Amino acid sequence: MLNGVVVHAKKGIRSEYHPIQSALTNSSQPVDIVKAFQRLHPFKTLYIADLNAIQSLENTGECHHQTLETIHQLFPDLTIWLDAGINSASRAEKWPSDYIQIVLGSESFSTIAQYQSLTSKLIRPFTLSLDFSPQSYLGPEALLQDPQLWPAQIIAMTLSQVGANTGVNIQILQSILSKAGKRGVYAAGGIRDINDLLQLRQQAVKGALIASALHNKQLTSIDLANLCA
Repeated sequence: MLNGVVVHAKKGIRSEYHPIQSALTNSSQPVDIVKAFQRLHPFKTLYIADLNAIQSLENTGECHHQTLETIHQLFPDLTIWLDAGINSASRAEKWPSDYIQIVLGSESFSTIAQYQSLTSKLIRPFTLSLDFSPQSYLGPEALLQDPQLWPAQIIAMTLSQVGANTGVNIQILQSILSKAGKRGVYAAGGIRDINDLLQLRQQAVKGALIASALHNKQLTSIDLANLCA
């Protein structure tokens, strides 16, 4: 979400993110997009990246707060995983609602001490996104190497694959899975269709971010129903 609309995230090149053109709806408004997703399948979790906050752009906080509140009113059983560039207690405190589970992106932290200082203050569960650019891992190296610092849910965020329709980066995913133990690992970037999801299931991946495949109608309601059966 950027400047109040849903954008097409592609290969992590944020300067080239444009309002989404979806096969599910003519709108790029967040509420309309969520309605379209929920018509397709009764999803329980929705991932949102607040790109204004992540990039420290012009403050649209009130607009985004209201958008999330509207989504919650329409779909009260939906949990929102929110990555809003949160790297301090003061930023975390801006999102106190029970229906929001904050996502801590590794790219938002300059040191491991900064990450540990924040997580020591968090009471509610959170998700950690381990972020990878086309060139390298983004974040403190110690956070990537020490799974004792990880919470119960991990996103393997391969930005070069996001929106690119090129398949999952298996090497990165397997590296995280090998360290994760009983933690739930979620794949982000490159999921194309039901075959990709079935492959991820075989590797004990807990879930995946699939927005691009939904917008492109490469995943159908029948695919999703069969997967969840």
